[in-house]
Amino acid sequence: MTAAETDWAQIAALYEVLARLQPSPVIALNRAVAIAMAEGCEKGLELIADIELPGYYLLPAARADLLRRLGRTAEAATAYAKR
Repeated sequence: MTAAETDWAQIAALYEVLARLQPSPVIALNRAVAIAMAEGCEKGLELIADIELPGYYLLPAARADLLRRLGRTAEAATAYAKR
């Protein structure tokens, strides 16, 4: 199965349920990425902006990837450089 064949809306919905049962910033990040894949990178970036995970390298990496997908390469490069 490819990313294009994945049911990202269903994954986002499942993360929504999980976030209600066991809220955490990591679950919020995973949900944001699934929503970005289902509804667009701009929506994912909006959600990621509200997540605080100091020192968690996957947060800036996810942000960078969404920026890259939107063609915002300078911002993506800055985000990729964060740790």
